[in-house]
Amino acid sequence: MDKKICTLLDKVKAQSSGRLTLYTFKVNENAQRFYEKQGFKIIGRGHENEENLADIQYKRISK
Repeated sequence: MDKKICTLLDKVKAQSSGRLTLYTFKVNENAQRFYEKQGFKIIGRGHENEENLADIQYKRISK
């Protein structure tokens, strides 16, 4: 599964302007580990989503 996600993430990175921002729910620890392993950094926390659940905002800036 991670290989497919990495391939998709590589495609998104190639088509981006160098900056990627995304959200994941705080309870989704697998996603948090994956995004942090891919170089994303936490830039915000909140719960402004339809589910009203705690979320984490990530950003990755290409070098």
